[in-house]
Amino acid sequence: SKTQRAAMGDMIETYLAGALGGEGCTTFGVVDGIRSWSAQTMDLEGFRDGAQVVLRIRPAHGPDQLVLTMAGCVGLLGVSAAGFSVLVNALPQVPARRTGLPVALVVRTALAAPNVGAATSFVHDAPHATGQHYLVAGAEQLASFECSPVGVAPVLPGTPRLWHTNHPLVGYVPDAGDAESD
Repeated sequence: SKTQRAAMGDMIETYLAGALGGEGCTTFGVVDGIRSWSAQTMDLEGFRDGAQVVLRIRPAHGPDQLVLTMAGCVGLLGVSAAGFSVLVNALPQVPARRTGLPVALVVRTALAAPNVGAATSFVHDAPHATGQHYLVAGAEQLASFECSPVGVAPVLPGTPRLWHTNHPLVGYVPDAGDAESD
């Protein structure tokens, strides 16, 4: 039932938050060529409790979407009726800039794509404002990217299984000139 799935998700999130030493989002994806499984914990600050909502978006053109978000944000993560999900992990160790697209707009634009290939291309090619990991999971492929204003790095391309937390996996070392100061 939906209630059982929600309870299981809450239990997994609680376990992972404790096992990983506190708050932080975790994503995972598994594909077998026929279907995929993908999920994410969205560990938001306690003061956001009660502000979360799932939007059911039915655009005139393009696929329907379910988007998890919260008050004041256009989208955190979601699934598309075109058969894919877009999940994220913040990478606070990676520099940010004032230019580029914020994460919420990357997520919403990718979810509006007509297929997983177009969503993957958009995430890869978008100008990113902050350090963020994106997992685009379709039935036949996982696409995982660590993105920043200075570039995009694929994470384990072609793998059928992947999980990611709030720490870069591709060995990113910030350069003092990478980010603009506030």
